[in-house]
Amino acid sequence: MTVTAQTEVANEQSAIANKTEKELAVSSVEIKKIAEEAAIAVAAAEPALAKAKEALLLVTKPDMVEMKALNSPSAAIKSVCQIVFHYMVNQAADDWSDVKLKLLSNPSLTEDLKNKDMSKITAGQAKRAKERMNALKKDPDYKGKDPEELNEAIKKKSIATMGLFMWATATEECYEIFRDVEPKRRKAEQMAEKSEKSAKQLKEIKE
Repeated sequence: MTVTAQTEVANEQSAIANKTEKELAVSSVEIKKIAEEAAIAVAAAEPALAKAKEALLLVTKPDMVEMKALNSPSAAIKSVCQIVFHYMVNQAADDWSDVKLKLLSNPSLTEDLKNKDMSKITAGQAKRAKERMNALKKDPDYKGKDPEELNEAIKKKSIATMGLFMWATATEECYEIFRDVEPKRRKAEQMAEKSEKSAKQLKEIKE
């Protein structure tokens, strides 16, 4: 290779290296910004997560056994359990038999509810749970009530049912927050992966 050709190759590699360094610098700033936005959103979810766990103090295993034994539960108990069912079980059918079999029969249900990863709730699950929640709020016994009044009205049916309802309400709030966080997390991860590859290529160019 002639000196001229070598110089052209060197200049080309230098230009590529400079361009890559600038792109990496920009990506680094953007990744940091996205990560900070995601962290702020996650922090905003902490109160809702705490409320969800606190609500479960009102729910015991004997309560679950008692609910499971019901063949014709009240509208409140059935609706609340269906809402919880949709957050915990990813299927559309929510007949009482399904709820009893796949939710209330779970011996570790209270622990599973407490440890639920809210970021893993799918859009379909949230949609079905919200539909059941809206239907409950339209019930003549609960229509027009504010959240506190609604809790008290459900409490009259069952303290454990109120606990589950409060968990579901907090879970809905968490879902809305994490729905916005997840795309940011994925974008940051994709950008970080791309930056890692670019940094590796830059190192090879400079060596």
